[in-house]
Amino acid sequence: MSNILSGNLKYLRNRKGWTQANVATKCGISRQNYNNYEQGYISNPQVETLCAFSDCFQIGIDSLVRIKLSLLRIKELEKLITKVDIQASGAYLRILPIVVNAENQDSIECIPIKASAGYLTNFNDPNFFRNLETFNLPFLSKNKKYRAFQLTGDSMLPIPDKSWVICEYIDNWTLIKDGTICVIIAKELGIVFKKVRNEISKQGRLQLISLNKTYNPFFINVNKIKEIWKFQCFISTEVPDAIEKGELKKLIHEFEMGLKKVV
Repeated sequence: MSNILSGNLKYLRNRKGWTQANVATKCGISRQNYNNYEQGYISNPQVETLCAFSDCFQIGIDSLVRIKLSLLRIKELEKLITKVDIQASGAYLRILPIVVNAENQDSIECIPIKASAGYLTNFNDPNFFRNLETFNLPFLSKNKKYRAFQLTGDSMLPIPDKSWVICEYIDNWTLIKDGTICVIIAKELGIVFKKVRNEISKQGRLQLISLNKTYNPFFINVNKIKEIWKFQCFISTEVPDAIEKGELKKLIHEFEMGLKKVV
């Protein structure tokens, strides 16, 4: 990995006209450490460092460590830099720590509100998950990975505040269908619960839509997203506000019309 990565770092930095100090600052490391990566003195960078390089140069980790970018044609390189590659699919290099039960089956880790900030910085650290409560639900598939997030706020109404939402891990974001309800993990947003409109293939972004229609939709680029989890069910100690059948149809119609306007 080191020869390809080091060559790519130098090549991309020179294309930008940046100094080593510029890149080091953007990546949150010292200039000497960055020089060690660019010279190939460090052969196995930590995942956090690879993510920092990826964000800095706007290119997927898979491309950064496997492809000699200097050999590509300009159009091919631009395609990677605009993230129309494996990273845009959400299937790029990522560590997903899991906790297993006594039967060696995946458990559902609980991320309470008080652990949300920690999750944003430790989502790929196995030690963080060892201290979390876990449980299992027999009706969920044993072939998929699930996690439970406790969410707060009124943007997810009619789901009550502080409910637990159980979600399925999504490893290929390009396959997300419009209208899918997801938990989005992004450092700038935190942990948010939104409907998704998928514009990855054309724009490299998702539109996020609150269940509470008083909140306006907004866009987020895929390079800002760390994880996406598809909503399966929720657990709450409160009974959601009732929605009359006619009102539900009205909400669905308004949502569909809203989607048509932005197409």
